[in-house]
Formats: sequence, structure tokens, C-alpha cells
Amino acid sequence: MKAKNRPVVRGVLEALYVATCFLAYYSGIYSLSSFLQRKKPVVLLYHSVNRKNCRDVYPDNIVDVRDFDKQMSFLSSKKNCVTLDYLVSYLEGSSKASPNQVAVTFDDGYHDFFTNAYPILKKYNIPCTVFLITGLLDENIIKWEDRLARIVSNTIGPALSFKLDGTDRTYDLSTATARLCCLRSLNDLFLDIDPQRRIRILSELEFQLGTPPPPAEPLYLSWKEVKELHDDGLVSFGSHTHDHVDMCVMSEHDIEREVEQPREEIEAKLNSSCTLFSYPYGKRRHISERVKDLLDAHGYRLAVTTVPGRISENSDPMELKRIVALDGQMLKFKCAMVGLTPQTS
Repeated sequence: MKAKNRPVVRGVLEALYVATCFLAYYSGIYSLSSFLQRKKPVVLLYHSVNRKNCRDVYPDNIVDVRDFDKQMSFLSSKKNCVTLDYLVSYLEGSSKASPNQVAVTFDDGYHDFFTNAYPILKKYNIPCTVFLITGLLDENIIKWEDRLARIVSNTIGPALSFKLDGTDRTYDLSTATARLCCLRSLNDLFLDIDPQRRIRILSELEFQLGTPPPPAEPLYLSWKEVKELHDDGLVSFGSHTHDHVDMCVMSEHDIEREVEQPREEIEAKLNSSCTLFSYPYGKRRHISERVKDLLDAHGYRLAVTTVPGRISENSDPMELKRIVALDGQMLKFKCAMVGLTPQTS
């Protein structure tokens, strides 16, 4: 597919998805599905709660603050919000799944959790789990997806052009939709590049395009903020590795480091056990029996993915499914929770 046609195709697919959600919601299919699945808990996945036009975070990871408030209001009035630890006990057979259980989780540990998400969670008294990339806390390091977002969002002009592996690449930036398509295409391209080489290419692009330096305010949580949140009692913390890397392509020694180091750091900083894990990227191809065995050997009791689906008593606690929370219209958020989601596995 030609790059210039992607924004049009995406717009058509988005319109079809919204129309399908509308039909499902107002035909009664949503209500029926919600009733039939009421005994199967849902784990929701968030990343950043911010302004949708924030230039410093990968846009698909952002839920607008106002949408997040509406979603938490809905959960507090219509669902039974539980902790991931409760789901551990459910999977181990010591607790039962009451109707409409939902667990709220956040990946990466963005600073806007502290400033934007937590006050809303506190208002509705909704517990949650935040999975930390410990290598980013108190460090002047930005996750590569967010660096890529900054490059594209700060590029002035109708197109972005650069050379990679001897090939000239040009991406349309003439509209907001085109910029988003450009960013998604580059994200897919960079995902399969060796991490060290990827960082080098990003640095070269930032220099070539004159990308401004990151803002002074932190993009991710500090250990001080993590401790404050932990002591308040509503938030629990788990590991999202130290460096946010695809562990399926790493050596056994490096996998052990990514599993063990963040658990030790979290336990030492919070004086509390760390038994919850979130796979970086989290699709099926990023999960292996080798990694699951290492998680189990290092004391983890539960690991979550980005594979869509609900939880049952037969779910593998080391490969739990999650639903990505969608912003925008509430009917999309509600329909995603019953399985009508564009999320892929």
C-alpha cells in the first residue's frame, strides 16, 4: 500500500469500527455480551493519561484526561474494581470471581500518572497497578517510542525524509492523520531493529532534523513519587523490566537481569514484595516458555500481556490477557471491554 493512501484507509477503518460499536451498543448485543461475560474479569491497560496533542509521548499510548475521568466514573458505578493481587488469589482458587470485576493497570510509569491519573483514581477510590521500567526512573532517558514521537511531532514541513540502509524514505506530514500514520509506520520499522542501532539512528535523526531537546519536566515517575504513591495504599507496583526490551531475542543471562534487577530494586525501594510482571510489547511473539519459567523461578506470581481478552479460572497466570482502554467515545471503551476491539494479539 502506498504511504499516501494509508491515512485514507485508516480513516475508513476507524469509521467502520465506530459504526460497528454503535450498532452493537444500541442493538443490545453489547448488553447481552456484557451479561454473558460478567463472571470473567477484565484487566484494563493504560499507559499515559495526558492531553491528546502531547508531543512527548507516543500518541497511541495516550488517553485524554477528560476521557479517563469519564471511564473511571463508569467503572466506579457499574463495575467491581479489584486489584491484580485479588486476581492472583482467584486464579489460585482462594477467591471467587464476583460479577463485573475489573482491574486497572498502567505500563511504563509515566509522570502524568502522578499528576493526572492518580487524582482521578483517588476521587473514585479505584485501585490499580503500575508496571515500572526501572531503568527510566530518576534517569534522563526517554523510551525510544517516545523519542520517535518527539521527532515526528516536532518536524516542520509537509514531509519527513531520511535515508536508512541506503534507501531514501519519505513520509507525508501534511495532515494530523498523515503524521500519525507516519509515526505508526516508523514504529513498526524501528521495532525490529537492534536496540543499540535503533538508538544510534534516532540520535542521528534528531540531529539531522533539529529536534528540540526534551522539556525540563520529567516524563517518567521518580522513585520518590513511587514511594509516595505506594505509601498511600491505592497503587501497587510491578516490574516492566529494567530496559523495556523484547526478551525473546535476548540471551538467558540478559533475560535474568531484566527479570531479577527490577524486582530487587522495587522491593528495596518500597520495602514490599514485587510479584507482578508486565511483558514489554506483550504480544504473543514477545512471550516464550523460557521467559515464563524464569519469571516463576524468580518469585513472580502473575504476568500480563497485551493480547486482548478476558480472564477465566483456567487462564495462565503467567500470560494474562488485557484490554487496551480506548479514549474518545464511551461506547468504544465499553465495547472494547466485551471484546469488540481493534487491538491485535
